Amino acid sequence: MQRILISMEGPGHSGKSTVLGLVAALFTQRLALSATVRGKPNDQVALFELTECRFGIATKGEPAETLVDRLQALRSAGCHVLLCAPRTNARKAVVDWAYISSYRVLHWSALSSTRDHDVLNAYAAERLVELVDAIASGKLRLSGRSVGS
Repeated sequence: MQRILISMEGPGHSGKSTVLGLVAALFTQRLALSATVRGKPNDQVALFELTECRFGIATKGEPAETLVDRLQALRSAGCHVLLCAPRTNARKAVVDWAYISSYRVLHWSALSSTRDHDVLNAYAAERLVELVDAIASGKLRLSGRSVGS
């Protein structure tokens, strides 16, 4: 299975870590997936398994070394799909790590607004759950090949 890193991107306080926390909650509640979750709400590491696809979430965006260490731990746990929210100063280190670790990077822009922040975060979390589900089920095709093959 192809390895994919979904990198949430956006300015500080745009809801990146919050959205990833909501994604973890949605997978746990709605899909009744069990997870190993460590940390505070906006500083979590979670590991899930969905249709023979392991995926991990690292919500803390900095410092770069901490985030890369967490991604490496999730990779070592056998994760095919990783979701993270690097801050601007950590983004290059994460992309470099993904390249070295043979993960394809998908950039996801955080939806930021001064109004309806909770609504936008919930919307983004729902779409990310759909994306991970499509990857895990092999429905999403990248570079002309099925991700699940």
